[in-house]
Amino acid sequence: MKYSIKIIALLFFVLTVRGQNKAKELFQAAITDYENGEYYKAAIGFKEIVDNHKRFEYYGQSFYNTAYSYHQADSLNLAIEWYEKIRQSKLKDDERVGGRGLFEPYANYKHNATFNIATIEYGREDYAKALKYYSESLEKYPYYNESGTDLRIRKNRLIINVTDCLEQLGRYEEALLTIVSESLDSQGSSNYSAVVKRSIKLIENHFDKEEIKEQLGNSLASVSMNKKDKTFSIQFRQTEIRLHPYWLDDYSVEGIKKEIKESEFWIVLNED
Repeated sequence: MKYSIKIIALLFFVLTVRGQNKAKELFQAAITDYENGEYYKAAIGFKEIVDNHKRFEYYGQSFYNTAYSYHQADSLNLAIEWYEKIRQSKLKDDERVGGRGLFEPYANYKHNATFNIATIEYGREDYAKALKYYSESLEKYPYYNESGTDLRIRKNRLIINVTDCLEQLGRYEEALLTIVSESLDSQGSSNYSAVVKRSIKLIENHFDKEEIKEQLGNSLASVSMNKKDKTFSIQFRQTEIRLHPYWLDDYSVEGIKKEIKESEFWIVLNED
């Protein structure tokens, strides 16, 4: 009996090694196809790994690469189908895969899949669907990173995307509250100028700029600190907005008021 068990274990080991070797060959071939611009062919290669080599060390990457290769091949329905499979899978966004080295240590499979569906739907002008998926990229499948800088850059980008969708849907008040919040607390982010530009454009297109200036000026008197979570609140247009300052030298109510008044957003908003 022990001898039989050893034979079975050895056979299993040999088959596993062969399977891993086959998967590595498929993976390398698919990468080569992708790098050569043969995206559909690459997707087929990655898909074979997903279908037949679930123990492969790069199974998760192969799963995501299947969807992304279809996306790059402009096979958008297949891309969405596979992105949705990722969202329903047991893949973990906080899996450490290396990515861009120290700057992108986590896989973010579901976050990226959700973001990419949103981008496809926005391109199709289905702004309601795009809004749903961009919002889920922020809340349901948040971005994993250990860098506060990268986290804020990604959040800036998503808030701009959400604002775009809300504007396209004619939901101007929601768009204003969304982008103004980001404009008030992201000073110092390398993506901050894009946030400011988007905010000012929305205000000039759909609101009375002088009225917004006056309302925001009056709102500064309402700023308060939430000591439990170290955030701030401000009342604007009968709505409480939470602020999570990206950078603040003086972490106090007066400190954030000063930061807001010296911000690019405040300066541009108050230009004649």
